Amino acid sequence: MKKSKIIALTGGIGSGKTTVLHLFEEKGVPCYEADVQAKKLMIENKQVVNAIKHDFGEEAYTKDRKINTKYLSSIVFNDNVKLDKLNNIVHPAVKNHFKNWAKTQNFPFVIYESALVFETNQQGFFDEIILVTAPAEERIKRVMKRGGLSKNDIKKRINKQMHDNLKKEESNYIIDNINIKDTRKKVSDIFHKILSKQQ
Repeated sequence: MKKSKIIALTGGIGSGKTTVLHLFEEKGVPCYEADVQAKKLMIENKQVVNAIKHDFGEEAYTKDRKINTKYLSSIVFNDNVKLDKLNNIVHPAVKNHFKNWAKTQNFPFVIYESALVFETNQQGFFDEIILVTAPAEERIKRVMKRGGLSKNDIKKRINKQMHDNLKKEESNYIIDNINIKDTRKKVSDIFHKILSKQQ
């Protein structure tokens, strides 16, 4: 079986990565959501669980063995050293899980969706990178609709992520995700471009 090409799909908070990911899924592309899998591994992978408990204490998990998100977020969100510590536990486990998953896929390419491809210096791992962008005000509006974060919190998170202009320099494809009709067309174009390179 020919090895699938590995394509990263990335973009900042509120850019609409998930919408774009679903459009690729509609075309039959196997898609891997790193954030979703990370949360699963933080509960199901014994090594990851033990390492988190060792570094962050038993309180990192609730009595019913779920992640104590509030507790962990309060520690790592304002401390980059502790955030790096958590990432160094979770990211290698996710990458390993993804590699095993990718081997089982039978399609010319697979998509790995993660907000932090550039921030964690993973760009060298991928064959190509798709960047999803949107104007800052639009991104804020989208995240506020989901609820749970104030405008100020969203702005803080946007400012913590690398600026889109820097990401654009290292991306192979850029999707300005403002209008769903245009986004759908762009996804279709990229889909056919990637496939044509695989011929």
